[in-house]
Amino acid sequence: VEDHGPLVSYLAERMGLPGSPERAAKIARNKYAVRAAMDKAGLPIPKYALIQGKSDLKPAAQKVQFPAFLKPVYGVQATFASRVEDFDELEQVFEKFQAEIDVEHHPIYHHGKDMILESIIGGPEIQLEVMVKDGSVFFHSFSSEYSARRDV
Repeated sequence: VEDHGPLVSYLAERMGLPGSPERAAKIARNKYAVRAAMDKAGLPIPKYALIQGKSDLKPAAQKVQFPAFLKPVYGVQATFASRVEDFDELEQVFEKFQAEIDVEHHPIYHHGKDMILESIIGGPEIQLEVMVKDGSVFFHSFSSEYSARRDV
């Protein structure tokens, strides 16, 4: 379902219907693009690095430091996401995730198996989802029920 946002936005734009701009929907589906857009806008964000292959692990670890959080650039429901405490664990978890991501059975990964490494920001984790119509929020949802390590 999450992967349908850009398609719905594309159709809404072409049909003159209200909806999120296609460009915004595409950025929102890509965690790396979201971080880059927030960084460019000067918003406070965690340190982050794109990992496209094993050769990116060391530079990413040096930039982000540990502990850190590894997750797919594209993904849903915190699948293939985990806290990593050091480089050895990063390497093991990355290799495990890359081996287990099945593009044929997880359509979201047709975009690729790139990962993002992010520094951890202290405090409780919450998720906020909102729906906005004509500039006003008409639905919102908060949640905070997550696995401590997010690798379940």
